[in-house]
Amino acid sequence: MLKDFGFGVKKSMEGAIKDELIDFIYDFTQKLDPSQGSVLVMKHMFTLPVLNVLWNMIGGVRFCYDDKKLHHLITTVEELSRTFDIGGNILMAFPFLRHVAPGITGHSQQMKLYRELHHFFRVI
Repeated sequence: MLKDFGFGVKKSMEGAIKDELIDFIYDFTQKLDPSQGSVLVMKHMFTLPVLNVLWNMIGGVRFCYDDKKLHHLITTVEELSRTFDIGGNILMAFPFLRHVAPGITGHSQQMKLYRELHHFFRVI
């Protein structure tokens, strides 16, 4: 897929980003609700377009902004990063603790999330 973003190719990286920006601006303006005083929840607002550009480059797939699978992927990665805060430093110093206390160190949660990510990537 990366060769499709090379020199002289119809769809360049710049074109992919411009296309994504147009979709992002359209989605952004659709979510603005004047009846609520134009308050907009920004969580994942910029994560989705960036992920879409990267995913399009690598896998040739683009997700809609309201795709539940994409939101689940982002949530899973966020949860995974939080589990490193729980036991990351402890497990670096004492790796055997993942066998002794997998729940306390966050190892069991990490393995569950890794399985979810693995499943996600195999299905796509």
